[in-house]
Amino acid sequence: MGGFGVGALETWVAQGLRSAGFQPVIVGYPGTGYVHDRPAHGDQDGHPNYVTSLREGLYNLPPADHVQLVVLEGGGNDAFDPAKDISAAAREAIRLVREEYPEAEVLMLGPLNQAGDPRSLRVKTAAVLAAVATEEDVPFIDATSWVADAGVAGELVDGLHFTQKGHTALAPYLGDALSALGVEAEPLPAG
Repeated sequence: MGGFGVGALETWVAQGLRSAGFQPVIVGYPGTGYVHDRPAHGDQDGHPNYVTSLREGLYNLPPADHVQLVVLEGGGNDAFDPAKDISAAAREAIRLVREEYPEAEVLMLGPLNQAGDPRSLRVKTAAVLAAVATEEDVPFIDATSWVADAGVAGELVDGLHFTQKGHTALAPYLGDALSALGVEAEPLPAG
């Protein structure tokens, strides 16, 4: 999700997917993860994690015949959760997505490391997700170095969320990673 005035379809993920020819549909709730729920706070509603949302049909998912690629993105909000819980939830998310979209390719995109610290919990979370992806035969894209590589730490509004300029600077990294994996959109059948 974009946050701070950046719409979901203008995030680095959406822009990167468009560069590979996809028409992204972004579903999810800010502040959630594979394990992490977003609690209600003040005037903000709470939202359940990815697995609960998939199980309970809380996402407005597109029909299966229009989906070529499902990107499970994130995990940064899970950084303080135990690795075993993240691993189990990521496996379940993959299972649920494969059940919903049996013909689509599934890809995991790890969290950004906004702090740039190679010892950060987000880097450890990415390693957990990469191991799950390998075990589940799902391509994994490690994005933990991209904030430093793109030099966009100064584009963080609050230490976590990017300005539009930051999103736009990060998008080519995803486009390049998709290209390196040979992931690109195919024309959908007419009708």
